[in-house]
Amino acid sequence: MQKEDSRREFLRSSVEFKAEVTFQKEEIKGKLISCSLGGGLFETQNMLNAKVKDKALITVYLGHNQFITGKVEFVFVEKNQFGFKYLDIDTVSIELLMNVMRYRTAMTEKIQKERDKLKEKNIL
Repeated sequence: MQKEDSRREFLRSSVEFKAEVTFQKEEIKGKLISCSLGGGLFETQNMLNAKVKDKALITVYLGHNQFITGKVEFVFVEKNQFGFKYLDIDTVSIELLMNVMRYRTAMTEKIQKERDKLKEKNIL
């Protein structure tokens, strides 16, 4: 198990969305099982040959439509799960994710502040 030593600065919510990660030219299918505006936790049936700080692309689906696409960096890797933080995410994806987070947590003001953090870090 590898972890990056950092504290969580974003509110997290349990979810279950179909997702795909493209890592080293391989598409890995799985699901997003936890999310925040800063990143998430991805789970797959496959073993991942990845390490902390590796980079990948992620696509998350709501039904048959993609709703999050972005570049991520792994911050936690263990067998068939990895945690990631967003390095680059488009504005539409973050707005849709904010709506999911608002619905799941009912913490609208905190979610807006977290979005502002992403802007400050030039992730949006």
